[in-house]
This record gives sequence, structure tokens and C-alpha cells, in this order.
Amino acid sequence: MDVTQVGDVFTFISKIENMTFNESLEFLAERANIKLPENRNFDDPQTKLKEKMFAIYADSTLFYHERLYKPLAKIAQDYVRKRKLNSATLEQFKIGYSGETNELYNFLHNKRIFR
Repeated sequence: MDVTQVGDVFTFISKIENMTFNESLEFLAERANIKLPENRNFDDPQTKLKEKMFAIYADSTLFYHERLYKPLAKIAQDYVRKRKLNSATLEQFKIGYSGETNELYNFLHNKRIFR
């Protein structure tokens, strides 16, 4: 994992320690002295679907937010300046720019989200 990769603490621990999500969760809970419920089931289809949907949401949010800072988003940047939104606000609310209609689909498709 390098500094250009994004993710949460579970992704980080999973990659660094070569663990599954469940193992990372248990590892971090133990380190934080948190007791996990006994009847949790992260392998059921509904939980897997929910995790995938959250991942799509997180990737989409980051995609749009990063696009705001690219040269092609000049119209959005001008709007942000006109509204006097500062960097902290843009970051806190992950304000972004959509651009072309199929760019997000292509981005997610290239990440193998839809395959």
C-alpha cells in the first residue's frame, strides 16, 4: 500500500497484515478492547451487497471530489469561488464535479466494480 491509495482502516490493516475484512475487524476490536457481537455474519449475501454498495458510494464520492480540482472543472471552480466556499468546506462535504455523463461508469468499470 502506498500513499496514493485510499481506503479505511480496515482496508489498510487487511493489506498490511494480509487479513480478510473479518480478521481485520476482530484484530482492531481486540486492540481497542471492544467486544464484538457473537452472532455477526459478514459472509451473507445481503451484507456483501451492502459492503459493495458502500464501496461504490465511497469511490463515487472520491471520484467527483477529485474531479473538482482538475482543469476541466473550470466552470465548477468558478462557481465555488463565486459562492465563497473554502477548501475546508469542499473537503468536509466532498463537494465535487460530475463532468461527462459516462465518466463515473467508466471509472467504476475500470476498477472492476461492475464485473
